[in-house]
Amino acid sequence: MVEFANKINLIPEYVPGKSIENISGKWGIKPEKIVKLASNENPLGPPEEVVNFLEKEVKNVNIYPDRIGISLLKKLSEYYSISVENLFIGNGSSEIVDMLCRIMLNPGDSGLTYEKEFALYKTCIKASDGELIEIPLEENFKRNVEAIPKNVNENTKVIFIANPNNPTGDFIEKDNLVETIEKIPENVLTVVDEAYIEYIGEENSLLNYFKESGRENLVILRTFSKIYGLAGLRVGYCFADKNIINALRKIKLPVNVPYLSQKGCEIALDCENFKEKSRRLVEEEKLRIFEIFKQNNIEYIEAKGNFYLVKDNNASKTVEKLESKGVVVRSLKPYSIDNYFRVTVGTERQNNIFLEEFLKTRGKN
Repeated sequence: MVEFANKINLIPEYVPGKSIENISGKWGIKPEKIVKLASNENPLGPPEEVVNFLEKEVKNVNIYPDRIGISLLKKLSEYYSISVENLFIGNGSSEIVDMLCRIMLNPGDSGLTYEKEFALYKTCIKASDGELIEIPLEENFKRNVEAIPKNVNENTKVIFIANPNNPTGDFIEKDNLVETIEKIPENVLTVVDEAYIEYIGEENSLLNYFKESGRENLVILRTFSKIYGLAGLRVGYCFADKNIINALRKIKLPVNVPYLSQKGCEIALDCENFKEKSRRLVEEEKLRIFEIFKQNNIEYIEAKGNFYLVKDNNASKTVEKLESKGVVVRSLKPYSIDNYFRVTVGTERQNNIFLEEFLKTRGKN
């Protein structure tokens, strides 16, 4: 029998939001009847300009893409007014998380993050032979930013902070985060994951701080999966010091981001109207949904991003009941959160279906 590395036994399998195929097969519901609000995808779909471009460009899939994605890097460089030397693209920001752990951690080193932070950070730290250190949360899943430097020790090599956080939606104010980052030793890499930052405004990003400070031990992660509506293309990117970028390029796969994915994301960067429409949809629908919650005495956590948390002491049963009606929301049981579930903000129609089915379940668990 094959014997796996000891660390494999310490790593739980990542549990994603259930797919439409999964729900359709389990409950016998036609896929087109299912409302999926479980994975923080953009309910508007991809930008029309990207779809039209890819339909024409598909004839070129016989061609290997540029190894580092130079055309997309140049587009990102122009868009954010930053050097190509400070940019790296990956197969989703998830791949970059994994690669950062691999370039930073040796056996005996540790990685630091908060409890109930994006689960992938913990998986990648352990998979890279690192010891996982988790900072406890405060009431209502709030994170004490001052606890970060207090938990750094001589073995700490990398810190992961999702801002806003998924799945809890907590957001650490920029000034407070900058003050904390400046207390971190220079040999410790701080990774700030800004997957949802476009939903709350670029002014809340650390990008300008990075450009002005030239801080060598700071990495900022971004993705095309959320506000751009391109989760299926699997493209993430990061801003970092050129030495970190060079280290990432040493260990990257020969071709990690497909040709169509690179080209589609180039087009997406010009879709400002789509981004604003997506942001406005989330903002307006949240206000409407929360007003209905208040009218029905439903407790919730607003969350910063395109999602929110609903309090329910029978959350697991409610999630399953909703699934049986073709409404897919996210159980937070993998995060040891038993009394809340997470809901992606959908279209007005999708949100109305969720609200109707959820209100039916109340008091019936």
